[in-house]
Amino acid sequence: MSAEEVGFNRANRLRFIAAGIFSIFVALLYLGRLYSMQVVQKAHFEQASRQSSSRSDTIFAKRGEIYDRNFDSPIASSFTSYSLNLLPDFGSELQLRQVLTSLSAYFNVPVDHFLNMLPKNLKFYKPIELRKDISYRDLVYFAERVDDFPGISWSQRSKRLYNLSHNLSHVLGYIGEITPEEIQVLFNQGYTRNSLVGKNGIEKVYDDVLRGKDGIVFQRVDARGKGVDNLETTIIPPELGNHLVLSIDKRIQELSVRALGNRVGAAVVIKPSSGEIVSLVSYPSYNPNSFYSDDTQGQFANLQRDQRSPFLNRAIQSAAAPASTFKIIMTAASLQENAFPKSSTILCKGWLQIGNRRFNDHLKTGHGYMNLYSALAESCNIYYYTLGLEHLGVEKIARYAELFGFGQLSGIDLPGEVAGFVPNAAWKKENTGVAWVGGDTVNLSIGQGYLVTTPLQLANMVSGIVNEGIVYQPHLMKEIRSSSSYDVVLENQKKVLYDLQLRKDVYQQVREAMRLVITDGTAKEVITTKAVKIAGKTGTAQTGFEETKHSWFVAFAPYDYQSIEDVYVVAVWVDAVNIWDWWAPKAANLIYHGIFTGLNYEQTVKDLQPLWYLSQPEIFSLSQDTILNE
Repeated sequence: MSAEEVGFNRANRLRFIAAGIFSIFVALLYLGRLYSMQVVQKAHFEQASRQSSSRSDTIFAKRGEIYDRNFDSPIASSFTSYSLNLLPDFGSELQLRQVLTSLSAYFNVPVDHFLNMLPKNLKFYKPIELRKDISYRDLVYFAERVDDFPGISWSQRSKRLYNLSHNLSHVLGYIGEITPEEIQVLFNQGYTRNSLVGKNGIEKVYDDVLRGKDGIVFQRVDARGKGVDNLETTIIPPELGNHLVLSIDKRIQELSVRALGNRVGAAVVIKPSSGEIVSLVSYPSYNPNSFYSDDTQGQFANLQRDQRSPFLNRAIQSAAAPASTFKIIMTAASLQENAFPKSSTILCKGWLQIGNRRFNDHLKTGHGYMNLYSALAESCNIYYYTLGLEHLGVEKIARYAELFGFGQLSGIDLPGEVAGFVPNAAWKKENTGVAWVGGDTVNLSIGQGYLVTTPLQLANMVSGIVNEGIVYQPHLMKEIRSSSSYDVVLENQKKVLYDLQLRKDVYQQVREAMRLVITDGTAKEVITTKAVKIAGKTGTAQTGFEETKHSWFVAFAPYDYQSIEDVYVVAVWVDAVNIWDWWAPKAANLIYHGIFTGLNYEQTVKDLQPLWYLSQPEIFSLSQDTILNE
């Protein structure tokens, strides 16, 4: 063997040895890694494996019930709703289409209706909701034919039922699926993309009380996400939401709804002893139950397009000129300030000349000589024009309006309350560039001009007069009860909203003057109930058009109360869009008669026998559904 061959063989042996050493090194690395994974890190990888092969599904909690103050039967309850789902990865595309075709035939909808619901990626085992709120009959049908509908399953979810749908829509509100904007705010409070959340009314304000806590089910799944072993399923059960008891009295609520009828407006009944809202009505209303259907979006869109704005809660969101009801504040201010002797008179000729403009009274021939009591009873504009212009002035009038809560939020536990507005000279100059003039003062003196308030604010105004200056924050939540035992876990404590701090004799004198409105004044012909003595004030707000006027009436009863606990304050507002029929005091008459006799609406009308019923019995013959749906 030559030297070259020897050298070549030695080089080859070295290469083989190096390759062998490298192979052994690599093998040792792999063995070490395998040992680490299978022995050292075994627990870690087993946990990771379980996590990657586990799927969690939400078990939705049942929402707490809502009751009226009597706590007998719920006015908002929950029921089990069933949904039909598709588990897409169960066969070929042909089989999928056959199943969807069968479904379309059963529900009498085009097959494209279901095809459009399918995502582009059908690889994973994730249920797709094809039909929600199916009936129990439908559920039984599919359960008995599972072989005919491969890939079809069903799930259940708690849904809402409002048992007095139209009557309480603005009080209760409704619930709906959480939006991306809401989840950004509520994520840290335990809400998820699948949560239902209160959208309006009590449902929104007390959502955290009512919604409960969703449960979770953990299940082992295969690589495609399909459940493979029920024995390893872990369930964390849901927690039922707490129950809410409102201050609303559903009998008085229905009475108020029927009394207002199909007139655009609002009515509020409040207990001044506590601030409890006994009835709160806004018309037009809506049926929140209609939102739980396959045409939820269409129902919602139709309501949004309604020019009468049925979602608007006119009791707290419609601000209008209070008109002559504001004369209650003017009377209190005059007495407190000793601005003009209550027994002194002012001559009402039917008009008052200020500069080159004439301001008229509602009685063209004039009222003659009026003192404070007779001026409030007869609602004499000339008296209050003069009182405001010559004896009080704009700044004092505005100060007393704000003292009575005008231009401020009451803090009622409903969303969307508006504050109204109280004008003054500085505001007008700053915002219009025009100085305040005498005409502005006389308009303000009778509750017209720039001044606007809500029905709730006027109810608070009367509450302050009745309750010796104390006005409690109006509220709807009476108490919260446990989801399991129904025991009271939280009772609403009344809270002072403001204290007028007027002289004691001022309240008594204003109440006496308000009583004269009923016995000798503008409301004498319409407040006809003998069941209780009422004291109140009418108001007719001008809109610039003679044929359109807002109708107001605010009152309290009994006038001769022995205990403030027995008193109900009523405020009714009928919008100028209605045909003028001076309905606000008529509605209040019906409400008070029903409250103090215990009669329902039909019985109240028959008992009172009002002239409008005798002359137009067809109005009375309208059913509640007809009134609500017009």
